[in-house]
Amino acid sequence: MLPIMVFLLWNTESRAQLDLSVSEAYPDSICNPGSMFLTVQIENLGGILVTAGQADISWTEVGSGTWHTENVTAGIGLGGISWTFSVWADLSTCGTNTFQVAIDAPLDLNPNNDTLTFSIFSTCLFGATSLVGDTICATPNVQLEVDYAISSFNPAVLDWITSTDNGNTWSSLGSQSTVLGIPNPQPNQIVIAIFDGGGICPNDSVEMLLLPQPVLTVQNSGNNTIFACDNQNWVQVVVTQPNNMNDNINWTTSGNGFFVDPFNDTTNYYFGSSDYTNPNLFLTASSLMPPQCVDQDSVHIVFNPSPNGVVTGNTFACEGDTIILNAAGGFQYLWYDDVNNTTTPTGTGNPFQFIATADDTLATYVISSNTCTDTVITFITVHETPDIQTISDTTVCPNATIQLTTTASNGAGSAWDWQWNPPFGLDDPTLQSPMLLVQGPQTFVVRAINPATGCSDFDTVIVSLPAGVTFTPFPDTMICPGNTIILQTNASTSASILWTPNLYINNVNDPNPAVTPPVTTTYIVEVSGICSFQDTVVVSVDNAQNYIMVSDSIFCLGVEFIASMSGSTAGSYFWMVDGNFQSSTNTMNMQPSDVDSMIVQCDMTTVNGCNVSVQRTVYQGNDFQCGGDVTSAFSPNGDGVNDIWVINGLDGTIPNTVQILTRYGDKLVHFENYDNVNVVWNGTNAQGKPMPSGVYYYVIEVNGETKAGWVNISK
Repeated sequence: MLPIMVFLLWNTESRAQLDLSVSEAYPDSICNPGSMFLTVQIENLGGILVTAGQADISWTEVGSGTWHTENVTAGIGLGGISWTFSVWADLSTCGTNTFQVAIDAPLDLNPNNDTLTFSIFSTCLFGATSLVGDTICATPNVQLEVDYAISSFNPAVLDWITSTDNGNTWSSLGSQSTVLGIPNPQPNQIVIAIFDGGGICPNDSVEMLLLPQPVLTVQNSGNNTIFACDNQNWVQVVVTQPNNMNDNINWTTSGNGFFVDPFNDTTNYYFGSSDYTNPNLFLTASSLMPPQCVDQDSVHIVFNPSPNGVVTGNTFACEGDTIILNAAGGFQYLWYDDVNNTTTPTGTGNPFQFIATADDTLATYVISSNTCTDTVITFITVHETPDIQTISDTTVCPNATIQLTTTASNGAGSAWDWQWNPPFGLDDPTLQSPMLLVQGPQTFVVRAINPATGCSDFDTVIVSLPAGVTFTPFPDTMICPGNTIILQTNASTSASILWTPNLYINNVNDPNPAVTPPVTTTYIVEVSGICSFQDTVVVSVDNAQNYIMVSDSIFCLGVEFIASMSGSTAGSYFWMVDGNFQSSTNTMNMQPSDVDSMIVQCDMTTVNGCNVSVQRTVYQGNDFQCGGDVTSAFSPNGDGVNDIWVINGLDGTIPNTVQILTRYGDKLVHFENYDNVNVVWNGTNAQGKPMPSGVYYYVIEVNGETKAGWVNISK
């Protein structure tokens, strides 16, 4: 606080004259201190030296109604003394504070003039407030604003100052500034005060508590929507804060799922069953510290349909086979041969193929156009492949017999299936090591097949003839009658050749002779030279002897006559009966005319291109052959009715024999030229003894034809 000075003066007359004045040590205005001690200056203006004296000084704050009096004893000479009163003056009134001082001294000759009235102007600035609150949630470059009210006047000059250590250290903000910018606010207390132009003391101040303001941003690929798939169990959501308070996050959801580690900046949200049908599923992140400053942000979860992936292909393979898999149901396909490694795919695209080496499990990620995926697990079963090896390529003479030996290095070959191709010359092409009759140079391929898995391996062996030896066996063949064929052996010209028999052949020493056999002939060729061997060729003739006409030996009027050809199927048929065309199919059906005999002929073109004609003469049958029947029962009891056995069609004109036997095969009676009148059976045996009722067996022979059956005697 600033002191107030009052001066008291004496003169040199017999009665001292006191003249009071206010020293200029007091300013015209003062910051409102509340209360302070007043100081006055007493000065003797009379010129008379007073070595000692006393005075009573009284003062009052005008308007208060209270005088304060103090006794002063001091030597008073020329000049003066300063005196500070012991009672505080009240300066709490904003504006003019008026005080009156009176001096009463023994030598005072004019007490009425020993008074003085003076004023101290108290500036009174108050009402400083924060425009942004006492607790500030601060962000970078926060603007702190304050305001104030003036009670009685507007001082000419004010300074705003700030302290971040509760007033221990001050920093000026500039004249009449009301905005403070904090580039990097820290959580502590700040004081802003108003000073008058004198800079003596602050007039008013306001305290603010700065707290960091969390700023949350839920981010997912730069947008506020997370697209999930309807077959997805969870999503990861991330929140960022520039003030690094990421461990103070509270996550809430509008769904029924749950969070993992919900207080961290990165959390996993696991979907509830009803989330997939919730179009308003939001995940909200809220800051927890400081509790006065809260920020939040949210992300919308939208579900996309996931694909339905399908993988097809050969999932069972043999070691070394190529596996080809086709995927469907998506837009893009990633293939992994390690289901636990989803970093680098083994392959991409469709189809996917690889060499099978061992059992494997593939994971196929089927990706749709909305980036949703489906995982298809495919199990690959790989079976061991047989490992075989044949004998080395060999050279032998024709017609030699050798064994084509095959070994199996990784299994019991006897349990496998074996296939040799071509099979020609092999005793059994299904054996592991068959015998070969060498007929010429030949390359064989052998395949071993595991019947349990179908896996196979193959190898090749080449059988060659010695250098300079050539021979190609001529296969058995068929020619048309009268045709000539060349038997080509292609044997070396240095070899000695002999063909046998010397029949229908132009040169028995020719390696490739011409033969024209009229009938089927077997030729044997013997070759002598570096290799000696022989070969056999059957030349068949495609003639009528190779075909048989099948028909009835007789024909009967009114009965359909049927004839057909047996043997090799022909290329065409032309049937004639007595020179008249009947049919062009393999079987002929006709109705015979009333003739004694007819010539049935079939002209054919065989599959070998040969023209062959086969004919047969058939005769009309007799009454017995063409409709005669045998009575199945008779009653030889002497009543004149049905006493004899009647065989229709036999009248004695057709030679015949008839035998009657018991049911056990014993002969009873024999007839020659049975005629139903004189030569007839009356039910007795050869001795004329009547046979009992029962069933008997008969055999009838007419013109080489036999008819047999049963006849019943009933008495």
